[in-house]
This record gives sequence, C-alpha cells and structure tokens, in this order.
Amino acid sequence: MAHDFLGTFNKSQWDRFMEFARSQVADIEERIAHLEAEITRIGRISFVWDGGTPKGFTAAPSTSYLAKLLAAYEVLGGRPEYDLRTRLKTEPVFMLPGDVNTAPHTMSNGEIIGSKGLGDALSAELSRKAQEWLLDTMHWRFGRLERKIRRALDYKDQLYDEQTQLRTAVDAVTNPDSLEGVAETIAQLFTSRNYRAIFDDQGKDPFGSWSHAPFSSFDREKSQIAGLSRSKQGAPQRQNSGYVGSDEEEPA
Repeated sequence: MAHDFLGTFNKSQWDRFMEFARSQVADIEERIAHLEAEITRIGRISFVWDGGTPKGFTAAPSTSYLAKLLAAYEVLGGRPEYDLRTRLKTEPVFMLPGDVNTAPHTMSNGEIIGSKGLGDALSAELSRKAQEWLLDTMHWRFGRLERKIRRALDYKDQLYDEQTQLRTAVDAVTNPDSLEGVAETIAQLFTSRNYRAIFDDQGKDPFGSWSHAPFSSFDREKSQIAGLSRSKQGAPQRQNSGYVGSDEEEPA
C-alpha cells in the first residue's frame, strides 16, 4: 500500500506523503457537506428521560430513515420508549459512586446493579415456555428493526466522528492535531539528534531502503570510515547524525 509506514521513515518518504495529503485538503469541505447531508437523511431520535424512567421519544425529520423505522416499529406493536431505550453518545449510562459505608449499587439510569446467583431457574423455564412459540414472530417484527435502528444510530455517530476528524485535519498549525500541526512536530523530530526513528536522508533514499538500519551502539563519523577496507568499516547503522553505511553507498 502507498505510504506504508508508521513510526519509522525518512524525510523523502514523509515529504512524498505530505505532498499527497496536502493535495487532498481541497476536497475536505465537500466531504463535510456530504456527511452533513447523510446525517440529515438518517435523522435523529430523542428519548425523554425522567431519571431512569423513559417518558417518550421523538424522531425528526419525519421523512428521515430513523423516523420511518420507528413508525414501522410502532405499527408492528413495538414500544420504543420501553423496548429500545437507546441513548446518544452525550447521554451515557454510568455507575453512580458509593461512599465509605456503601458500595456502588445503582446506575445513572436508575437500574440496580445485580449480583451473581439469581436463583431464577424455575421462572426462567416457565418464561421460556411462554415465549418460544413467539420467538420467530418477535424476531421478524422487532429484532430486525431494532438492529437496523441501532446500526443507524451507530452509523450516525461515526459520521459525526469523521466530521470532527476532518475539521481537525484542516485546522490551523497552532492545533497540534491538525495536519500542519503534526507536520511541524515531525519537522522538529527530523532535526533532533536525540530521536533516531526518523531521519533526514537528504533525498538520497527515496525508497526507504535505509530506514530500518539498526540503531548504533556508538556513533562514528565518515572520517573514521575513510581509508578502511570494507570489511572493517562496520555494518550500516542509524545514529544521531542519521544514517551511516558501511561504505556510504546509496541504495540500488
């Protein structure tokens, strides 16, 4: 795959990647607009909660994909406020803290945290008998629609995440997570003599043939190599000054 490197590379490889990345920036605004249109098509569900008790729900716009799924769910006999109880990423369920005398025992939605050993074998068997003749019906009426609804909500969350990622990428260089902010940090690492994983090959190694040369135990200068026979020059290595080959030859 193109630009197939992560933490070990040289400046020639990085410059080639940045040339490609910067060429894609012009398309980001159109991509964000497409994501916004897709979010509108999916629609939104809002559940009304009173503590942990569901009080109702709304789906908008009425022509959206989620609104249509919920309408079908209700027509088939489902009660979304009871059976789905989905939440947005901004409405997580979490454990309420206890205190020095009482361990945590309640979730933020009002549910009590259970314990092991329910001892419900008798009622479980009776419940299974009451339900098993309806399993196919419940699957076709509710199970499939519930999965579609939850997948749509998850898809929408991912669309929002991608929007955030794209907006961050084109942010100013002052944002360390933006493309140019990362590029600036990488540029500083290229000039650091204390970070050896990446180095400035000065355009001599565009294929990255030297990138995985082992780190040196001690640095050596070209003056130490000159005049020595090839067998005594030592193995290629990466050191504070960058790459040093056994005979300074460029890759084939």
